[in-house]
Amino acid sequence: MLAEFFMQLEKVKVAKSREELDAIYRFRYDIYFKELHREIGGVDHDRQMVTDSDDEDPTSFHLYVGNLDNIIGTVRIMTWKADHVPEYVFKKLSMGLFDNIKQLNTAELGRFMIKPSNRGKLILPSMANGAYNFIVEEQNIDLAFLYCRPGLVNHYRRLGARPYGGAMIDAPEGMEVPLVMVASDYEYYKKMKSPLASCVKKHFGPGKKPPIDISQYSQLFDDDVNPLLADSKEVWLNIQEHILTHPNKKNSFLDALSDKTLKKLSEFGFIMDAPAGMLITREGHFEREIYIILDGVFEVFQGDTVLRRLSEGDVFGEVAFFHESGKRSASVRAIEDGRIITLRRKFLDKLSESDPKMALNITFNLAKTLSTLLSNP
Repeated sequence: MLAEFFMQLEKVKVAKSREELDAIYRFRYDIYFKELHREIGGVDHDRQMVTDSDDEDPTSFHLYVGNLDNIIGTVRIMTWKADHVPEYVFKKLSMGLFDNIKQLNTAELGRFMIKPSNRGKLILPSMANGAYNFIVEEQNIDLAFLYCRPGLVNHYRRLGARPYGGAMIDAPEGMEVPLVMVASDYEYYKKMKSPLASCVKKHFGPGKKPPIDISQYSQLFDDDVNPLLADSKEVWLNIQEHILTHPNKKNSFLDALSDKTLKKLSEFGFIMDAPAGMLITREGHFEREIYIILDGVFEVFQGDTVLRRLSEGDVFGEVAFFHESGKRSASVRAIEDGRIITLRRKFLDKLSESDPKMALNITFNLAKTLSTLLSNP
């Protein structure tokens, strides 16, 4: 069965020519600007490319699936030998938390994207498999870092990346979550049922590459220091404590949901720290997450105009959640340190298949919240 799976994976190539690189940069433009309308660094509208100075660095590699006329997926891998990480990357990814980081080979995975028509197929495991084998076999990487928007965290967790105690990243489009992949951490890949687990086993163990002692990083993955909490039981307990039974509780769309529904919702969501001053999401950005505030104060604004302030039990992101385009109608920023529960629109799609009545109940209560908001601007 496993052999058949790997036989179906697409071939992943390393770009070496100018033509390959330019095709990748044009593909990025199609995804980042045309699809997602993101004005990230490196957008070149004249050439319709997205590229920056890191792309041409000799320690950067570009992997892709497809051909010059039809790129299907791509990922950039920036690699550094021990103690050669640029200072801005070291600081951005809180690498100093890893005690022996200067003795390890590291990488940053980024610009990971897949053509819309191929999402949900074997391109993601193909790209992940190709990237993993490249960093281990060709670059001898020990730790691979990455960061992403909240809605993509679970995708990367299922591949084997894990959140750690690093600071949230203040990106132009909103807060991003840092994650790390420990190349030799077979037990974690196995626990997450990652398609890469067999690759880890192939490269590490007796008679192969020696694995890193993961216990030295255990404190970085503890719930007490981790900016992201994904355990469904803990999510449920926090909903009870901070929203349902809080002494100063106010009406929330969660109030009308049964305990059974709330527990199911807890399975799909995770809790995330939101430091004061951090932009959570930006007006005009396209994404389908919805956020429930556990604690803290958040400010909703359009341009320079503050529309409202939100606190425990309030919801934001519901306009894009329901809108077909997923376009954000306003920006949201944390005014003080807080925590939020993040849910993707896809959780309702999955729930609609397994329990349509429960999904309808959640949708109805979210719609009531939205209608109240629109009637009381």
